[in-house]
Amino acid sequence: MPAKVLVRADEVDLYTSYESFDGKSVGAQTATTKEDLVKDTLTGANLVSLQVVTDLINQLVNDKIDAIVLDGGVAEQYAATNADVAIADIEFEAAEPYRVAVAKGDPKGLLPGINEAIADLLEKDMVAQFYADAKSIEGLAVMPD
Repeated sequence: MPAKVLVRADEVDLYTSYESFDGKSVGAQTATTKEDLVKDTLTGANLVSLQVVTDLINQLVNDKIDAIVLDGGVAEQYAATNADVAIADIEFEAAEPYRVAVAKGDPKGLLPGINEAIADLLEKDMVAQFYADAKSIEGLAVMPD
C-alpha cells in the first residue's frame, strides 16, 4: 500500500497537491523511505524527522507540525481511530518496496533462504493474495486462544 499523508481533520481540505505543503512542516519517521518521499516529492516542505510514529502523531495533533507521511495502512488506522486526523487526498507516484535486512556479511547465512522464500512467494503470486486477505479482515481484532 502506498504512503499517505495524515493531516489535522479540520485542515484536510487545504491539502490537495504537493504544492499545498510548501512552507509546511511535514513529519516522517527517521531513516525510512517516508523521509525520502518528503525530500523528493514534497520539495517545498520542511522535513521533521522523529524516531517514533506516536511522537509524530502527538506533534500533529498538538499543532507542532502540519502533516505526516506514513505507510498507507498505518495512516488509515490512525485516521479510523482518531477523529482529530484525516488522510489528505494526495497520491504518491511510487512507493519504495519493503526490504529485509541481515547483519553485515550475513554471518548466520540467512540471506539465501530469505531470497528463496521471497522468490517463491512472488512466483506463486502469494503476496497479492496476502494483501487481499489482510484487506478483507482489516479492522477486525483477533485475540489468540
